[in-house]
Amino acid sequence: MTGFATGYAGLPHGVFLKRLADGSEPGLEPRLGRAAFLVLRLVDLLAPEHAGLHPDAFRYQHIATERCCRDLPPGSTEAKHLLGLVQDTDKAFRQNDLTLVLPALFAYAHFLEDELLLEEALDVLDEALYVSGDKLRAEDGIALRLRRARVLRKLNAFDAAERAYVEGGTMAAAIGDTHSDLLSRIGRIGPMVWYMPANANLAFRELGIVLFLACVGIKAGEHFFEKVFTHEGLLWLTGGFAITVLPLLIVGIVARALMKLNFTAISGLLAGSMTDPPALAFANAVCKSDAPSVAYATVYPLTMLLRIVSVQMLVLVLCR
Repeated sequence: MTGFATGYAGLPHGVFLKRLADGSEPGLEPRLGRAAFLVLRLVDLLAPEHAGLHPDAFRYQHIATERCCRDLPPGSTEAKHLLGLVQDTDKAFRQNDLTLVLPALFAYAHFLEDELLLEEALDVLDEALYVSGDKLRAEDGIALRLRRARVLRKLNAFDAAERAYVEGGTMAAAIGDTHSDLLSRIGRIGPMVWYMPANANLAFRELGIVLFLACVGIKAGEHFFEKVFTHEGLLWLTGGFAITVLPLLIVGIVARALMKLNFTAISGLLAGSMTDPPALAFANAVCKSDAPSVAYATVYPLTMLLRIVSVQMLVLVLCR
């Protein structure tokens, strides 16, 4: 297992147990996280170090894991992936053929990546490398390393992604796979690298926010106090407070109470609805995740459009 796959609380695949810790109330996500943890622990039994495992021990764990997966809602896409992975793991154990479980692991990792559960997707890809050992076909090994590098890049682990790309490219060149060799060169041409390291990216984002706030302060701060404590200034201040706070409270309550969104998504949603980069920076710092940025980018274009259109509509309606 790699350092990325070690997971939560030092447990292999413990990253899936974060769903239990993050879930404020019983629901589908904690159940899926628990089932995924159990399924991948079952897949662990295919690893070379368990070669002497008694079939009855595998059968007992397989029955318990399959029962857990069948208790999940049948309409859940992830539940279907997990159940298929359990069945393929059973076939791979009985036929002593690890290649039978690789398609299910690939498919589940792809699903998790699409759902932006990137740490979990990385754990599944690492699991495929772990259980395969030296029995992995060269083509499958190349595909796993290239997919793993892509997920690492999405996690902003650029150095680890570069190492995975180089490893996959070296293997591809060794067997004459020019297509995979070309894919391994994404983001670099020879010694030139076309991505920004995470630390530099963070520094530039913080610098942009600092410059933004500085410009706002310089523009508005010269006569701030002498205007804000006038009757008109207090009226504008009260109106601004109501316009800012009330929509945030309403959206936050509806998003949490009715739509069951988590804090990370709500923080990005609120920052985007107010087109507020400092709020987004705070949410990213607190959450240590890209989820606020994804929510921010989703609502930001519509918010900008509505601000322009709504102002013109108010002018047309109120200034007749």
